[in-house]
This record gives sequence, C-alpha cells and structure tokens, in this order.
Amino acid sequence: MTTPGDAPPSLVSHTTDRVQGLTRESAHAHGAAFIIATHDARLTGRCDRVLNLPDGRLQCAPPPM
Repeated sequence: MTTPGDAPPSLVSHTTDRVQGLTRESAHAHGAAFIIATHDARLTGRCDRVLNLPDGRLQCAPPPM
C-alpha cells in the first residue's frame, strides 16, 4: 500500500508531531511502511529507518538511538 502525502510548511510543530505519531502507529499496527520526504531533522529522528539522497546517491543513515 502506498500513501502519498505532503505536509504544508506552515504546520505547527504540535500538529506535525501528532500526524507523525498517528502515521507511525498505523504503520506498526498494519505492518506497513510510510515513505516521508522531509528536511525536518526532528521528524527523521523519530523514524525507524532513514535514507538520505545526497547528490542523487542513496545512502542509509545509522538507526536512530
């Protein structure tokens, strides 16, 4: 299942946190994955896995602590 989405840049941080929490809960409950493209380091810090794309080359980031 693919669920595309885009968050407006004007979302306040508590709304962003709530949306991210709901997406994470849903993904874990249904054995699904969400692909999120973001520049928000706070958001990537809460992801199970992060992939970076510097200069068009895919890189795996170390797992979050």
